[in-house]
Amino acid sequence: MNPKKGELVFFPQIMEDYAPIKHETDKSYLFFLEEGKKQGFWAAKKIITWSTTERGYEGQVPEWFVDKVEIKTNIVDYER
Repeated sequence: MNPKKGELVFFPQIMEDYAPIKHETDKSYLFFLEEGKKQGFWAAKKIITWSTTERGYEGQVPEWFVDKVEIKTNIVDYER
């Protein structure tokens, strides 16, 4: 089972706490870096391994992605 737009997710390799999914496409997600902040990042669905926790979903991504992840500065107004 995979999370949907608005659900809380956490990537321990990238984030400090759970934050919601901003946008979802067929192949990728746009995640907020922190809840209540404007920064975020894109990740392809196929590279994420999900597990569920009491607070939401926890995702693991390959180390190469962690090294190359590009943090976007303002994703609040993003609409597709």
